[in-house]
Amino acid sequence: RAADKAAEKAAVDAVVAKVEELTLRIKNELDTSDLFAPPPPKQECPICFLPMIGTLQDAMNMACCGKVICYGCFQEKRRVIHTANFEREEEEERTGIEEIMMKETCSFCRAPVSTSREEMMLRIEKRMKVNDPLAYYQAGGCYQDGRHVPQADVLKALELNHRAAELGLPEAFAVIGLYYERGTIVKKDPATARSYLSIAAMKAVFGPGTILEALSTVKAILLSLSAIGACRQRQGTRTHLTDSETGWGKEK
Repeated sequence: RAADKAAEKAAVDAVVAKVEELTLRIKNELDTSDLFAPPPPKQECPICFLPMIGTLQDAMNMACCGKVICYGCFQEKRRVIHTANFEREEEEERTGIEEIMMKETCSFCRAPVSTSREEMMLRIEKRMKVNDPLAYYQAGGCYQDGRHVPQADVLKALELNHRAAELGLPEAFAVIGLYYERGTIVKKDPATARSYLSIAAMKAVFGPGTILEALSTVKAILLSLSAIGACRQRQGTRTHLTDSETGWGKEK
């Protein structure tokens, strides 16, 4: 038992050390950054080529190909498939001849939508092998909430988000900032949390205006998530939000 506790503490210390190293790097980056500078250009949907509102807001992260598509293109593909299947069902009832139904597929690569948690995790792990930051971020969300994995593992979630942040994903910086805001795994440090939120605002586009305005938006989002989590905790329910509720990295 003592050996297990020592091994667990060593694992925690190793992850925390990695995060603290990243913290020093982003603080140095902030010292040379202009918070009033215009934000970077918005990411475009690879299907309709229209700019998306945010990096992962109102967008869908497809685990099969790693593409982020706008929610409009995702819903249009579903509408086409559902309409076609409805018409085929009507034709089958009218003629008595069995019709082959269309299956839901990725709007970009046409791969079939995953039907099990094992298949979903295999797709995410495949994308992680090619250093896809969205895959690390999505896996971190799964371990945070216990989705598609045997059980939740907050330490593993932090480690995966750290890797996503190393690869430059803005949302991962925001999540680590929330860890520091709440004192989860790492020591509670509002100043460090603000540094991570600042980097997230600088690298992402959460709305029009300057990076400083974007920072206020990120802070408001995380504060609202904290309030909802506290409410759920009082009600005796889960305290972590899923990606479908936050709008980050949604995958249906």
